Amino acid sequence: MGSPYSVPFSVAPCKGYPPGLAVQNGVLEGTPFVPGFYSVVCSSSSSIPGASGTVYTLYDLNILWSSTPRLDAITNSGSYVLSQIAPGEIVALYGADLGPLVLYGTQLTPNGASFSTVNFGTAVRFDGIPVPIVYSLESQVAAIAPFGLKPGATTTITVEYNGTASNALTVPVIAAQPGVFTLSGSGTGVAAAVNPDGTINSQTSPAPHGSTLLLYLTGTGQLSPAGVDGLIATAASSTLAAPTAYINGAPAKVVYAGNAPTLVEGATQINLQLPPSVASGAAQLLLFFGNAEAQQAVTLWVR
Repeated sequence: MGSPYSVPFSVAPCKGYPPGLAVQNGVLEGTPFVPGFYSVVCSSSSSIPGASGTVYTLYDLNILWSSTPRLDAITNSGSYVLSQIAPGEIVALYGADLGPLVLYGTQLTPNGASFSTVNFGTAVRFDGIPVPIVYSLESQVAAIAPFGLKPGATTTITVEYNGTASNALTVPVIAAQPGVFTLSGSGTGVAAAVNPDGTINSQTSPAPHGSTLLLYLTGTGQLSPAGVDGLIATAASSTLAAPTAYINGAPAKVVYAGNAPTLVEGATQINLQLPPSVASGAAQLLLFFGNAEAQQAVTLWVR
């Protein structure tokens, strides 16, 4: 797409040409400007002796992007904070021409055990190494940083679409940069948390005092045993960075912090016990992994 196209094409008349293309003097030519899959239908008189009627022929054309991808920014996919990157963090990458026009979700490896490093033409590279992709779209891609990143160093990131690479962004690596997933998907508001009865925590479904909720984060850093890039978690683990939590300023017990079984490694589950004394209503959640603090504008509902 966006590049001149010319190929001999003597069949006419036809319908369904991609916008920007037309047949002139037996040549299909022009500059297509709308990507997509097109079916061109051409008609001609029958060439069989003694036969009459019209013969229809179908030609399929696939118009792909040819623009150079542009990478503008990288954030934590839970908090949407624009900062540093932790090992195993699920990041959101923003720009233009990064992927297909429609959103494509996760592709798995042939054995179904891991996220693929190619997603409908999109690939993301950290220091030249392809990494697992969560989803891809023209303006936004989510990918998983390698667990092998070294805190204190930097990492250089590019996005490729249909074999064309973007500009590179270099980002500092930190041990942990926790980001809580929220129901709004904006990084603020009510946490994406599950109550003890399996319902989603909300104003209409608050959690009882002293109960234990499940919350989900990313950017909590390396695991023990060490995380495996793109692997769908089947066993428990623990974060190397020690978690601490507060609800409305009162200490809350972190019962578990590690892999979220059935989710990809890099998505962290914490089992958090509410303090018995916390007041009913919307309560502010503060989470730390080591010295790294998650975003502050996150709440839980307490009965």
